[in-house]
Amino acid sequence: MKFIMRTIDEKRRVVPTWIGGFVLGFLLCVFACAAMFKLTSRANGLVVVTFAMNGILSGIMIVSSSRRRRYSLETIHWIFFFFFFFFAPIIQYSYGAFPWELQATTDELFKANILLFAWGILFFLGSKVRVKKDKAIADDSNEKALHINPSVLNLFIMISILIAIYYVINVGFGNLLSHGTNSSFFIIEQQSLSLLFLNATRSFVLFTFVFCMLNKQRNFFQCCISLVCLLICIFPLGVARNAMAIVYVGLFALLFEKFLTGRKFTYIFLLGLIIVFPLLNVFRHASLGEAQVGKALQKILTDFLNEYTAGDYDAYSMFIQTIRYTARFGIEYGMQFVGAMLFFIPRTIWEGKPIGTGATIFTKWGRDFTNVSCPLPSEFFINFGGVGLLVSAFAVGYLARRLDNAYWKRQLLRKEKQFSYIDIIYPFLIPAFFFIMRGDLMSSFAYTSAYIVVAYFMYFIAIKKGKFGL
Repeated sequence: MKFIMRTIDEKRRVVPTWIGGFVLGFLLCVFACAAMFKLTSRANGLVVVTFAMNGILSGIMIVSSSRRRRYSLETIHWIFFFFFFFFAPIIQYSYGAFPWELQATTDELFKANILLFAWGILFFLGSKVRVKKDKAIADDSNEKALHINPSVLNLFIMISILIAIYYVINVGFGNLLSHGTNSSFFIIEQQSLSLLFLNATRSFVLFTFVFCMLNKQRNFFQCCISLVCLLICIFPLGVARNAMAIVYVGLFALLFEKFLTGRKFTYIFLLGLIIVFPLLNVFRHASLGEAQVGKALQKILTDFLNEYTAGDYDAYSMFIQTIRYTARFGIEYGMQFVGAMLFFIPRTIWEGKPIGTGATIFTKWGRDFTNVSCPLPSEFFINFGGVGLLVSAFAVGYLARRLDNAYWKRQLLRKEKQFSYIDIIYPFLIPAFFFIMRGDLMSSFAYTSAYIVVAYFMYFIAIKKGKFGL
């Protein structure tokens, strides 16, 4: 009887959630569309409808996915979809000001919206494929709390200290505090080697702090030392916003999982996109003392909608640019994808190595400025065409579901301080996936793979022997 009543209660909770998601998505679309018609008389009804389709789809899925799990790759996908493929572009359309001076035709807008809607549907279908229980992620009563070899942990801390000292000597402590003065010191002749060095060293310092915090025999002094090294090497205002988000959003999710009940993570992430993401742009080209934070915050609050016409929100524009590129030059038959996967090979060895997809497109257009994004659907479209885009959307949805299941099936074990590799790396994949969705794939994959490989290497050698390396 209790089981029947519990099932009835669960159904009662599910229905209002889906209705609430639909109402929320519908109201957001009505608001955006009403604002658009108020701002311009050039709006095309068919384009508005396709924008609304994408807005409603992503709005419903944000509410639905965040109800099931506190945070997940699926939720991150839909948050990105909503902001960068609906909310920002419909504002840009209303202002008649797309990033990078894009003059999109009605046909291009309609085609882009339909392709993105198809991507969303296929991603949804892929994420709904039933996954059989995986022995590797099943609960195991023989697991023990995380206990790291003390000698190895001390070695990690010593290496982190040396890395931090190297950063201070070569960059200067003050220059490490702002991205505008930090990044220029790490540009060496071989860009691939520079990227590998930065990602590997920063990842090492990060996961040294993670292991100190998660260790069963946590030592306060070790945690403090590793935290200082982390702040020196990856100061929030001293690195690119994507790198900052991967590190600190990942740490927040990992260390405060108990706090992130309900939809708290989703709300915090959305607030970060609205306020923090534009505000951090102030420190990209200025030192900490020169940055005019007050004026930037005032601009965000007083001219909120206009902020979404800036180049930071160019994902939709770059998708249209990709459609134009393939219509003129054809698809790349996977070469851009191969270049992204083999990012670590120097150009002195591979002379014909592709550059980032966004840079490739803008170089073809004769643009001098090529530091632009290229969202994940664009990457698959330029490499494999429309069919490849649809197949890839399904595959990405399926992979996201597998990783989400692998992590959340171990929730009870984490409460007992029993951490496996997936428990350590997954929280950092959440913001990293957002970065991958925005692109381009070459830079985002380089960052993400560094965290994955370094974390696995450190986890493998740091833990005492046992079935799970414990």
